[in-house]
Amino acid sequence: MSNDNIINLNQKRLFNALESFPANSIYSMAPKNYVLRGFDYYKKNSLLDFKWNDDFSTLTATVYGGRHYSVDISQSGNDLSLFCNCPAWTPYTQCKHVICTLITIKNIFQPASFRYPSQDAEYRNSMSTSFFNMVAAAPIPDEPVE
Repeated sequence: MSNDNIINLNQKRLFNALESFPANSIYSMAPKNYVLRGFDYYKKNSLLDFKWNDDFSTLTATVYGGRHYSVDISQSGNDLSLFCNCPAWTPYTQCKHVICTLITIKNIFQPASFRYPSQDAEYRNSMSTSFFNMVAAAPIPDEPVE
């Protein structure tokens, strides 16, 4: 299997997992105050960008919350694997940066999800373009030499 097929497969699996992730699950992933603060971060457009790792198996979002934090999303079996480098994150409860990232992604896949009256359409379109066009801008690794 060529590297570009692996990349496409990894990315497709993660996209499918994120798209099928139930939006209402976000409410039970963290304590109420983290969920509310994550939604505030979402409304303040605190998610700055998305980046993929080299084999497209991990998506990293940069969220600004006093400083820049990295939220990593990958897949472990059929489940999403989430990580944030902020001091509040634990494997047992998610932080506001993860909540902000998931809400932003759900809104990208389903624009009616997490809509609010003063939503910045230009920001949403920019994040959507960034999210879906990352592969086109990323170089595909060279084929191994045999």
